[in-house]
Amino acid sequence: MNILFYGYGSAASDWTKTLSRLLPQASIRIWEPGDASPADYLIVRNPPPAMLAARAGLKAVFNLGAGVDALLRLRAEHDCPALDQALVIRLEDAGMGVQMVDYVSHAVLHFQRRFHEYERQQRAAVWQPLPVTPKAAFPVGVMGAGVLGGEVAAGLCRLGFPVRIWSRTAKEIAGCTSFAGSEQLPAFAQDLKALVNLLPLTAATRGILNTTLFDRLADGAFLINVARGAHLVDDDLLAAIRRGKINAARLDVFNAEPLPAGHPFWQEPAVYLTPHTSAENDMTQSLEQIADRIQAIETGQPVTGVVNWQDEY
Repeated sequence: MNILFYGYGSAASDWTKTLSRLLPQASIRIWEPGDASPADYLIVRNPPPAMLAARAGLKAVFNLGAGVDALLRLRAEHDCPALDQALVIRLEDAGMGVQMVDYVSHAVLHFQRRFHEYERQQRAAVWQPLPVTPKAAFPVGVMGAGVLGGEVAAGLCRLGFPVRIWSRTAKEIAGCTSFAGSEQLPAFAQDLKALVNLLPLTAATRGILNTTLFDRLADGAFLINVARGAHLVDDDLLAAIRRGKINAARLDVFNAEPLPAGHPFWQEPAVYLTPHTSAENDMTQSLEQIADRIQAIETGQPVTGVVNWQDEY
């Protein structure tokens, strides 16, 4: 079988060497401009449109990530027949779940225990113990109950927080209260102390973190966004912080990345930033998952993670 790879720049050869060990029977090459030769499988991370031309015998395109918004954008803006010619399959977890649970748990505990306020007190040389809201009175809402969202919600439950989940369709996660669909979004958000976003980016979820949603939260609530920057209306967050509706926010993703130097988030003391590092897919786990799925396709077996363009994920 022929596999064509694109992504990770100078580290691409490390990925293809690992894949060669997992699939020794495959012929694997790194895509170069002008390569329009046949391939059975494409493995891509932010590929150029030219790579996604129609190819004889193409069976699947594997996306090196859980989010497929970059491919959605390419499909909408360019002629990319490969994305309609074959299955498009996204990664599921691939080492990201544990990292995401750690990141979100740290952020929730940081705010619940008021460590962000102690940091401010330290800068002002203030010694003042602060009362803490008990976990049982600190409900956390997780938007998105897929593989990563489900792991995060379960992790927060284990820490003792009351957890609500919200998704497009109803999901069941032990210990969590489930909400689904736009009609249940207000009830999901009502009086939450912390809101965590792990939704896929679609036309329906773009800009969903906005004033209307923030107004449902408890006064002085906290926002944690680890999905996509386009979920958030930046000005609405800044306004919610100024009027005290949002106490603080932990943001890992942004509408423009890198975050422009003049963006007000840099100077807002209630916004805590990380440079899109909440979770990275592990090379070995990612390629093991892809290799297993290639072998399943080759033997006529079903695979998970197939993208539905209508749902946009």
